[in-house]
Amino acid sequence: MKSDPDHRPLGLRFEKARLFRPFFASDVFYLVTGFIGGTSLTYTFIISASLALDSPGVPRFSALDLPGWVAVAVALLLLDLGNYAAHWLMHRYDRIWDR
Repeated sequence: MKSDPDHRPLGLRFEKARLFRPFFASDVFYLVTGFIGGTSLTYTFIISASLALDSPGVPRFSALDLPGWVAVAVALLLLDLGNYAAHWLMHRYDRIWDR
């Protein structure tokens, strides 16, 4: 590798970073609180939505008694279709894309 005394070696793109850089503690704090807060909000939403859908008699996915691998495959397929539909709508309507 060629090197210039005033610059880094030509093959290196990034400088080495210290493991415990400034503000490392606050980064860990926000990571942990965001993870705990985000997870608890997600679980609260899922449980509330599940109970709300159960009261009018909408059948639950778990009531189908499918093998685990089929349930995972169907869930991933439905998730992918939902993401595709959202992406398609964003391309179709400028108002959704801009927000």
